[in-house]
Parts: sequence; structure tokens; C-alpha cells
Amino acid sequence: MLLGINGFAHNLPDGNVGIIAQGTQGALAEFIELCNLGPRGANVDSVNTVWRKPKEMFGSFEMR
Repeated sequence: MLLGINGFAHNLPDGNVGIIAQGTQGALAEFIELCNLGPRGANVDSVNTVWRKPKEMFGSFEMR
């Protein structure tokens, strides 16, 4: 990913998308802005953000 974000995104049973993302504070801020826009054709109602210390480190970003 161009922002240098690592982690993963996955569809939740309720239709929402869960994302675990790791990166610099600036890259994560930009990533959150992009999440608020969503992909073409998507309707993003809200983005909830929880900041935590990582339990594991990811080496790439993937869709699960």
C-alpha cells in the first residue's frame, strides 16, 4: 500500500468492515480519511477508531 500501512481488512457478519492497521501516525491519519471516503460506490456512514498498542506486527496489508 502506498501509505505504508500494514494489517488487514475483513467483512463482518453485520455488513460492516473491520480493519486492523499499523503505520506512522501521519499515515494512519491519512488512511482514516480515505476510509471515510470509502471505495467507489460505497456508502460510508461512519468510521470508528480505537487506538491500541499492537499485539502483533504485520508485514503487509491484505484483505481477508
